Amino acid sequence: MSTPTKLRAGTNSELTRLKALWRDTLSEDAKSYWQELFISPDVKQSQIRQQILTRLKINLRFDKQLNQFRDWELDQRDRDLQAERMLENERRLKTEHPDWSLDQVRAEVLRQSYLETLATGNFKLGLAARKSDIAEQALKFDRDKFEFDAAKAALKCAATLKLISNNKNLSEADKVNAARTKLFGELPK
Repeated sequence: MSTPTKLRAGTNSELTRLKALWRDTLSEDAKSYWQELFISPDVKQSQIRQQILTRLKINLRFDKQLNQFRDWELDQRDRDLQAERMLENERRLKTEHPDWSLDQVRAEVLRQSYLETLATGNFKLGLAARKSDIAEQALKFDRDKFEFDAAKAALKCAATLKLISNNKNLSEADKVNAARTKLFGELPK
């Protein structure tokens, strides 16, 4: 199941209480009952709100609140389905490409998710995946930049590093510390 989205209304509002109850307490059977009721053409919204009050002790006074809840619930279902699809894609790709790294598998899962987002036009789901991908790419960029800068510094100091490496009077730990100090300077105190 996907990570629950933030409950936006005030923490004591009836709508927020219904969302929390739905997310944290109701069984799948109970949720199915309410979902069927929500789409029933024979039941008015006022009747649904009355049942919510009677059965769940939550007083949605306006149809607008019920509409907001139904929109939220549908969004949760969409997110859950997207998360399941992504997990299934990850499992399938690991099976099909056992030689791929986890990063390669995840990149392909995200790529497929983007394509699905474009095909369906549901950019809300794609945005969540996009934020995750951007953070991952930023981390990879920072790592690549650090590795490049470290390699550049190592080339400048290659002769000194070779002397450190060949020094028979230093332990391996002392050699590593001396090389680190040469490349990056003293540790901050």
